[in-house]
Order: sequence, then C-alpha cells, then structure tokens
Amino acid sequence: MVEKWIVPCRNLLILPGIPETALAVERALCKLDNRILCDGLEVFRLVSSNALDRIDYAIGLRTFTPLMCFSSFEHVDLSSSCMSLLDDDALGSIVKSWPRLERLDLGTGFLWKIQPRLTFQGLVVVLLSCPNLRELGLVFDATKLDPLTAEKPGGGVCNMNITTLCVGCSPIEQPRRVGVSLSAVTN
Repeated sequence: MVEKWIVPCRNLLILPGIPETALAVERALCKLDNRILCDGLEVFRLVSSNALDRIDYAIGLRTFTPLMCFSSFEHVDLSSSCMSLLDDDALGSIVKSWPRLERLDLGTGFLWKIQPRLTFQGLVVVLLSCPNLRELGLVFDATKLDPLTAEKPGGGVCNMNITTLCVGCSPIEQPRRVGVSLSAVTN
C-alpha cells in the first residue's frame, strides 16, 4: 500500500488495524525508506491496539535497521511493540544513531510473556548515548545488576535531563521457586 507514496515528512504515525509481525513492519519501513522518509524525520510512532505476545511479533535489530539512518529523530514510540528480542548491544547500536533523541518508549505498553533480553546495562547505554533524552520508557531485566564500584558509584551515568522513566512490566526481582513439578503443569 505504501509503495507509491512520495511525501517527505517530519512526523510519521503508523496505526495498523491488525497486529503486524516484526517482518511485516520491517518490510513496510523498507518500502517507505527514500520515498516518504528523509533525514528530516523527527517523530516515529508505531501504535497497535492489538499486540500479540508471540515471538514473530517481537521486534529486533533488523526491524530497526531502516530507522537507524534518521539521525534527526527526537521522539520514537514503539510502546505497544514487544522488544524482547533486543539485547544491550543491539539497543546500543540503535540509539547511537539517534543523538538528538528526547523521548524514547520501547515495549512498555503491555505485559510481555517473553522475557526481555535488555538489562540494566542497556539502560546505561541509552542514557550515555542520548544526552538530550528527557523521557524514557524501556522494559528490561532488572534482576541482574552489576555491582557499583567506588570509582563509579552511579555506574558512571549522569543525565540530568531525564524527567520521566517508565519501566513498564520489567522484571525487578528473581522469581520465587514454587514446589510444583513440571509434570503437574498442563495447558
């Protein structure tokens, strides 16, 4: 549907009527590249009211690749998308290409059954890579924290611009073991 569009824009909002797989989103973004999108794109939002909690709907680095050429991004909102396939290195690559970012929201809109791969280190990379960031929404696994050192009591992160931090349904403690055998659990 987007193949014949040739309209540069600064603000792009995509509202799919049905849940789209990560591959379908990637294909649509690739088709938009160089037609509707240009380096002047400042805002990108992909909002789905019908998110599915399956691995083929989880967005990974490949889905972000068409967006990484837009260094003028100020706001990226994928709050309704599952980000469980992103790891700290992939997120670092993505946000380093968006130095002007002021608002970022990834995966905070729903509770995902697929455990996030992002850790506290991914949060640190975002804060270090985006000095203008004011609002951050990020789902990450906060159960694995690196110990702080005397040299870097805050982990070396100093971002005085952050006014809003949303962690969505991030796991923040180790799950408790329950005395139930796996054979007793059925679907």
